[in-house]
Amino acid sequence: MAANHGRQAIPTKLTVEQFEQFILPHLGRGRRGPPPTLPLQKMFNYVLKALYMGCQWKMLPIETNALGLPEIHHTRIYRIMRRWQADGSIDRVFAGSVDQLHRDPRLDLSTIHGDGTTTAAKKGGDNLGYSGHKHLKGDKVVAFCDRKCNIIAPFVSAPGNRNESPLLRDALSKLTAMARAIGADLQGSTVSLDGVYDCRENRRAIFNRGMRPALFGWVRVPLLWTHLSIFDANRPAEGVPQVDEVGDDDALALLRGDLLRQQGGANASLDA
Repeated sequence: MAANHGRQAIPTKLTVEQFEQFILPHLGRGRRGPPPTLPLQKMFNYVLKALYMGCQWKMLPIETNALGLPEIHHTRIYRIMRRWQADGSIDRVFAGSVDQLHRDPRLDLSTIHGDGTTTAAKKGGDNLGYSGHKHLKGDKVVAFCDRKCNIIAPFVSAPGNRNESPLLRDALSKLTAMARAIGADLQGSTVSLDGVYDCRENRRAIFNRGMRPALFGWVRVPLLWTHLSIFDANRPAEGVPQVDEVGDDDALALLRGDLLRQQGGANASLDA
């Protein structure tokens, strides 16, 4: 069967050439002690496999050497991953990947999508909380991606019982810091978010960074649920003032009244 080249899988194994080109320049190396028994490329691949599988470190499948013994102990892989986390190597690898996408160029920053997700943690762990809305215990992250679904900013994590709306301001700070690091221009970009992030503080934080918010919410009218882009700066509605012209409550009232007029006209035509 021919492979489906239109779908990209999560990489769990890098070749030596890929590792030396994209990963090795950003990794910190120890200055003391004996050299590692395995190349850094193989150890990095073990870290990728552990993150992909989500298993316990002692259950990580490790290849055997000529004597039939594991070529490395799982605790060595865990320690080197924690060292790369502590010295900022993982952050530098991520920033280098975003910079490479920007220089190719493969980023489309005209629209930036942001959202949060909650991951269940059935076996416990750190940074956990019970989400009454999702009915599970875990942690949540808020992430940003470009129009082509490339992750362009580090995650902001929090316990599962935290409200996502205040986390957006921290995520925006990481987004603008990444844009400065790679030389990207976010002025005029549209930030697409759902209604849970719709508050005055979030809109102000987006406007102050030179971007435009597009916050989606629900407005209820009789016998109808209508999904509106209430604060979409790219698609101004005719006859409806924009957010910078009137207060937010006034704009919402005008939109609600316009919907009621449209529904009244439709009912009149049906009666006729």
